[in-house]
Amino acid sequence: GIDPQEAANAVTNEEVQEDLEVAWENLEMARVIYKTQLTNEPHEAGLALADVCQRLGDLGKLNGNYSQAVEDYSSSLEARKSLLESSDRLLAESHFTLAATYEYLVATEKE
Repeated sequence: GIDPQEAANAVTNEEVQEDLEVAWENLEMARVIYKTQLTNEPHEAGLALADVCQRLGDLGKLNGNYSQAVEDYSSSLEARKSLLESSDRLLAESHFTLAATYEYLVATEKE
């Protein structure tokens, strides 16, 4: 049989980078699509756009691009603030991820 550890190690860094690039391309396409839908469905498309920005922030953070992640998380937060009640958990998620990413950004700038 195949050793699970060997199988896990078989995934190369190049394959991971390719997967991240495909994810980014798909999220960027989703961002464009939802932006065009904002005029027809402002609430639904706005929430979807905020979620896409949140996922783009996650991807930026994963890649170590903290300044871009902060920008994406900020976009998500602003969209969510305009569409949701102040007690909504999605706002808490946005605030938390933005704050945590600022921590990473400050730490990397000190290096």
